[in-house]
Amino acid sequence: MVEDEKLTADMVRSIILTLPSVRHVDLSRDYQDALEKFSGKTYHMALIDIGLANKTRNGLDLCRAIREKNPHIPLIMLTADTSFESLKKAFDATVNDYIKKPFFAQELLLRVQRWLPTQESRHPEPIEYHTLSYHGHNNEFYCEGQKIPLTKKNKTLLLLFLQHREKILAPDFLEERLWGDYDPLGNKRNVRSNIQILRLALKKAQCDRWIITVRGEGYMLKKDPSQTP
Repeated sequence: MVEDEKLTADMVRSIILTLPSVRHVDLSRDYQDALEKFSGKTYHMALIDIGLANKTRNGLDLCRAIREKNPHIPLIMLTADTSFESLKKAFDATVNDYIKKPFFAQELLLRVQRWLPTQESRHPEPIEYHTLSYHGHNNEFYCEGQKIPLTKKNKTLLLLFLQHREKILAPDFLEERLWGDYDPLGNKRNVRSNIQILRLALKKAQCDRWIITVRGEGYMLKKDPSQTP
């Protein structure tokens, strides 16, 4: 939790700690202190206020800095700034959610629960499926031990498939996870094109045709594309 107002920070921490899955919440007041904490620990989520104690760097700057080394961590913006411009800047900084102050405790809990990683994604061991594996310590995918070059967006996409292997993922679900549940600009989101790019990357790594299309339902990570679910 990165918040320069102590009363607000203490209140939010006390609310979040009522969740059984949350054991500890660290607090920071400014950009530099937050970055130092991130360099020394592994976190499952960050709640960040736009205005911070150090006026030279704000919460949006912090989100961008965190994203460079932690591309999959959920980032939730907490702010009293309700302007459209603030909302746009937050999503441009790739936050996952945006909570306007003041807010109800139940709203905060629902949003935090929604973005908390599953136990599987927290596990330090590689996630494996046949010759495909994901190593969380360096955020890289491998096929038969060879690293697969992927963009940040397609790493997120492939991790979703790996976490839900042999299960159908609907386009709406993938859109929500890739871009969040709200786009203030109404930009066109093309899951299909991202799937095609990911398939090409897998093919080059000799893991081709693993992501299959289930007509009318979505997509699935499955080793043998000739088999139907």
